[in-house]
Amino acid sequence: MNCVRNLWSVFSRLLTLRRYCNPGQSPLAPLSCSDVQAAVSHSVPPIQLVRGCHKETVPYTNRAHWVILSPSIERKVGEKLFEYFKKKHSKDILGPSDPSTARVHLILSDIICGIQEVFPTNSLRDDAKQGKAAARPQTGHLRDLKWEVIVMRDKSVNAYSLPGGKIVVFTGLLNVLKTDAEIAAIIAHEAGHIVARHFTELTILTPPILTRLLPFQRRNKLEADLIGMMLLAAAGFDPRTESLRSARS
Repeated sequence: MNCVRNLWSVFSRLLTLRRYCNPGQSPLAPLSCSDVQAAVSHSVPPIQLVRGCHKETVPYTNRAHWVILSPSIERKVGEKLFEYFKKKHSKDILGPSDPSTARVHLILSDIICGIQEVFPTNSLRDDAKQGKAAARPQTGHLRDLKWEVIVMRDKSVNAYSLPGGKIVVFTGLLNVLKTDAEIAAIIAHEAGHIVARHFTELTILTPPILTRLLPFQRRNKLEADLIGMMLLAAAGFDPRTESLRSARS
């Protein structure tokens, strides 16, 4: 019943771009509730959101959490919002032939290889077919995920991630982080949020003001750091180096 009563709150909270690196520095406003409705209301029937509400276990940390969307609906929502976001900010998005875009694409490819090593395709669990699925780390949402990254012209030292493997990196971040390893640390962190399905947690139903007073964001950030460090190591980077620790802070 809580899922039903807070359905539209889910729309506005779930699909708002979250900041994890340096909150409050970007001049780009998060998508409004009306933006969200325009992007997803016609592609995701409300009843499917309600049916997707269930309990899962996060990989590595084994933390139990409630999520509001099934993996398939989460992916549809992420892809729809990503396309909407790219259209809205098309003038600020660097083209695929831009050196910065090519650079982050190569770095993301390394991280994806790390994800495939940590979560081999033949071991990804089909959550719907498991007994006692909530007690086991959930990784089925990573199967055949279409990872994408874009670079946006913005002076903020920041990056975003969206459901379904979508990542946005600002040019301000690339100007500060000089090495591929440092940039990989941030991308791996954002990938950690996607692996942990932080966007679909039931805690997003909490009113915005209350959420700021509770350690939800800090907990999720630390969890993404842990997963990100493992992905970094699997991709061939040493997460223990000082420069990578500084990049994540």
